[in-house]
Amino acid sequence: MLLYTDGLTEAETSTGSMLGEEGLTAFLSARPASCGAAQLVQDTVALLDALPEGASDDVALLALSVPAPDRPVAATGAGFTAHTTAAPAGEEH
Repeated sequence: MLLYTDGLTEAETSTGSMLGEEGLTAFLSARPASCGAAQLVQDTVALLDALPEGASDDVALLALSVPAPDRPVAATGAGFTAHTTAAPAGEEH
């Protein structure tokens, strides 16, 4: 499960349009089913970093996953991962 603020879907793509729900859905559906929460956050941050303008608004991400019963927690990447983005200088939110 991925929870996010609107700064993620409002990030601009290389065509100048917003990533939007459709772009985010396409990105998420390309992730492997075994992708853990930490990897999902890392991949989503990499997506933002790959966009030409990045995020113009702040972005908060929270991902939750349940490890498979036959896999130890350490193998799933479970744990705590933090990444923050801030609004560009001069903007207040």
